[in-house]
Amino acid sequence: MAREGLEVQCHGLTHESLLRGPRESQQAFGMRMEREMGVSKRQLERFTGKSITAFAFPFGWHQAEHLPLLRKLGYAAAFTVNPGVNGPSQDPLLLKRQSVFRLESPRTLAAKLLAMPASSADVQPPELSMASGHGIRLTARGAFPCEAMWLDFQRVPHALAPDGTCLSGPIDLEPGFHTVAIQSQLHGGQGMTS
Repeated sequence: MAREGLEVQCHGLTHESLLRGPRESQQAFGMRMEREMGVSKRQLERFTGKSITAFAFPFGWHQAEHLPLLRKLGYAAAFTVNPGVNGPSQDPLLLKRQSVFRLESPRTLAAKLLAMPASSADVQPPELSMASGHGIRLTARGAFPCEAMWLDFQRVPHALAPDGTCLSGPIDLEPGFHTVAIQSQLHGGQGMTS
């Protein structure tokens, strides 16, 4: 596959968790990380004849201690499973991505592909877990006029303010972590798919 042009990158040697165990010494942890990130990289490079520059954390689980070793080993990028959009300031060793699951519905997949998650600074109320659960109204602002609003990958009714802000109707919301996204439309009619 590599010979035919498919890009092969690293996902660890054994696909075990790379988190440090509660009884794992610093030395044992370092040796295990070298094996998982380093030995696997060198084996793939030898096998494919190509440079390995990207790493995907098994299960997306990562710790700050991984980053210096990734840099030392020559990785240019590493992928988590943290959802969101990667902007210019995103650390390339902690790239976000959207997970697509086996039972994903067409509607939730479309929301993930077409929606641009709003930053927490642009969503009101900013701390949904502290808000009352009934009649919450969300507002979200993007760089371009809002076309649709999504809450937990479900489209919600919204109104468009003159400044392009999306305003939802009242929503009954359980306290906890929620994802708010907006779908924007670029001038000229092309969709934004960040």
